[in-house]
Amino acid sequence: MKCLKKFSIPAIFVLIAAFAAPLAIGQTQPPQNLNLNLEVTSLTPFIEKKWEVVDGANVTAVAPTPGQATTVRVCISACDDNGVGDLTSVTASLTRPNTAPEGITLAMENNATAQADCLVATVDPDFVGKNANGTCDLYSGTFTIASTEASGDYAITATATDANQTSGVESNILAFGTCSGVQINQSLISFGNVAPGQSSSPMDVVLTNICNTPIDIEDDKPALDRTGGGDTIPASSISETLDGALPIVEAGVGECFDADLAAGLAATMTTTLSVPLATLPGTYSGTKVLTALAASICEPGT
Repeated sequence: MKCLKKFSIPAIFVLIAAFAAPLAIGQTQPPQNLNLNLEVTSLTPFIEKKWEVVDGANVTAVAPTPGQATTVRVCISACDDNGVGDLTSVTASLTRPNTAPEGITLAMENNATAQADCLVATVDPDFVGKNANGTCDLYSGTFTIASTEASGDYAITATATDANQTSGVESNILAFGTCSGVQINQSLISFGNVAPGQSSSPMDVVLTNICNTPIDIEDDKPALDRTGGGDTIPASSISETLDGALPIVEAGVGECFDADLAAGLAATMTTTLSVPLATLPGTYSGTKVLTALAASICEPGT
């Protein structure tokens, strides 16, 4: 009888089970979140630069032009390192001598024209880069000073305020000088027809002090020459008063009126012409020159 090799049943089962079981797969951990937190500091806005432009020049002082107003452009580079979007207002004020502050209307303009008007390229060359990165804007506005306004310090203050109600402030002074000037309300006095030995009707002209210092009036009276020649009416034939006061004779000046005419005020000069006997008929003319003098120059008894 042929002998059969014995097998262990449990061993066979284990072997089969080992080949049949699937391999174990490792588990993947879900992505982990890491939260970031940061508090950005609110920085105080600031006025990087503030300056004034008059007649195309950056100035700290200006001389008035008689009879003309001076236009002053105020330029402000307002900045915030939190970004210009954090600015809630940019304002400017002007304090004239002996007056309360007044507002200056500003516009925010970063264009090439505004930059040229404010001379940005020379006064604040860093502005272009700071405007490009969003930290500075250009503001500008104008005010005028009449030639009759007081000389002295004109204070300009700029304020930039942010959403946190913190502010940056910058002030400076524009010095306004003095001038002397007189303006007359007409350029011709026509005495009409006057016979020899007679005087003309009184003729009035109005003189106005167009500057900011008191003035006296120098009166340079002319001789009147006959058209075509042949005769002259002397200057002594002209008589004048200023608001009823006679001129005085001042050494080195000639005839002048001690008017002490205050800034912006007016006075009436009345002129009469007497024609001497033996004056030839014809048309006579001449030019009288009136000059504003500092009020201390023409004084009685000096």
